[in-house]
Formats: sequence, C-alpha cells, structure tokens
Amino acid sequence: MLDELEKGEIELTEEMIQSEEFIHSFVIIYRAVVNTYSREKIRYFARILKYGISQNKLASDEFEEFVQILDTLSLTELSLIQTLNEFEPNVGQTETNNKDKKLKLPEYWDEYLEKIQKQHNFSKEVTTDKLSRLNRIGLYKTFTGSYWGYNGDMGKTTHLFSKFTEWIELESESS
Repeated sequence: MLDELEKGEIELTEEMIQSEEFIHSFVIIYRAVVNTYSREKIRYFARILKYGISQNKLASDEFEEFVQILDTLSLTELSLIQTLNEFEPNVGQTETNNKDKKLKLPEYWDEYLEKIQKQHNFSKEVTTDKLSRLNRIGLYKTFTGSYWGYNGDMGKTTHLFSKFTEWIELESESS
C-alpha cells in the first residue's frame, strides 16, 4: 500500500499525518486492507487514500462511500463492470469509416456477454446475476423502457461508477 502512495506526487507532511481527518481516513483504509488478501484491491485502497489527499476529500462522504464500495466488490465484479464500460463508447456512435460501426443495443450486449464468457467462463445468467448486485451498489443501471430488440437484463455503467474509477484510477488498468 505504501508503494502506491509513493508513486503519487503527494507529500505527506508531519502535520498532515497527525491531523484527525488523515488518521480517521487511514484507519478506514487500514480496516479494509486487513480484510482482503488481494494485492490489487490493496493498491486500489491506497489509490482512494491518495486521491482523497490530493483532492482534499479525506473527510468527505465520497471517501467513505468509495472505500465501502471497493470493500464489498470482488475483483470479478470489478472486471465485469469495467469490461462493460469499455463497450459503452461504441453505443450510438455514427459510422465514420469502415473500422467503426454503429452497434444496435442487442449486438452490443451480445458482444459484451461473449467477452465475459471468454474472460470468466460465466453463462449469461451468472453475468446477469452479478450485474444485478452491481445495480444495487449503484455502479450499474438496468435499462428501462423499450428499445428495438430489447429483451431485458441489459444496462449501463452509472455516473457513480465514473466517479469511482477516478478515485481508484481504473482507466490506467484497462487492457
């Protein structure tokens, strides 16, 4: 965790380390880190702390919310939602050249499910169940209403997911 903090351009002064908000925030992060064995999640927790320091948001509700969200997420769930996010920019784009194609919602979803099945060996039903949990957390939202060819159980990442990725610097991890 300390390695991740050293990567940033944040200088931890004696005054900062002794402040109530830093101690409180560090304890929250420490408790979460103790409960995981995943080095990847530990790096993400450190990034939350680093972002909170750099943006002066240690004492914010956002800080505690994002620590709690990361604590409850499995790396598999994080991978599912990140993979979905990678597909989303393609939805609704107009065709600009032969490489780009405008995807209809069902084509987009089928490609997403196919990638998830290859990455994690999940069936459509298991993926839907896991996305349902992400829906309750607030990182994913199921589409409502009617779309041409919509059969249900499809959705998109949320604004909360976008903010969360800023805090854990998820974009730099995508492959």
